[in-house]
Amino acid sequence: MGLRLVAKEAKYLENLWLGRAFHETFARVQSDAFVLAESFNERCASVFSRNDWNVSFLKTYLYHNFDVNYKDNSMWLLVEPELDGKFTKWNNNAGAVAPPLQMRPAHELGGIFEEDEDEEGDAIDINDVPQAFSHFSYERSLGKQLVCDLQGVWNADDGFVLTDPVVHYVSGSGKRHQNGATDKGFEGVKRFFRTHTCGSLCKKMLLTERSEHELIR
Repeated sequence: MGLRLVAKEAKYLENLWLGRAFHETFARVQSDAFVLAESFNERCASVFSRNDWNVSFLKTYLYHNFDVNYKDNSMWLLVEPELDGKFTKWNNNAGAVAPPLQMRPAHELGGIFEEDEDEEGDAIDINDVPQAFSHFSYERSLGKQLVCDLQGVWNADDGFVLTDPVVHYVSGSGKRHQNGATDKGFEGVKRFFRTHTCGSLCKKMLLTERSEHELIR
């Protein structure tokens, strides 16, 4: 009845003892990614008028439950709307990028199959939109953050609706894990640009072409 929801609990036992703090970090990271996605959509709208290229992240909610099996009788869950559609992972937090859809086995196909041309005739594979967003997040934050581990669903009306992102945070001291265990800091940023190749969308958005050796310091 009503909106279908998904409840998420910490995967590893040690995280269970962090309780609310673990889930608050997760929710904050997803909120930070949402703000950067809004900026990305505004930039895209200034270049292309397309809803199917929008990027958004699910809003999350924290549920507190009484359970005698947990520390202080408190069980914390992160809850968000259920995604509707074929779940696809476009990149991860270690620099890996999903191969072109036509190269995947039939049972793994998901995402988008169209390739479009901009007004100047440059081919733009809209499966590259998530990669362009990761790159954009780095430039928009002046080298402080890079959003990756992009996964979720796509549809022509809403564009990319994503969940469970990783935000690599680059601190002045070089400290990692500001945003949880999956935040690899500057090393995570280097891994992304080690494999990232700017496509037509990156170039159209005037994003600086970078390698792991040409980063903002």
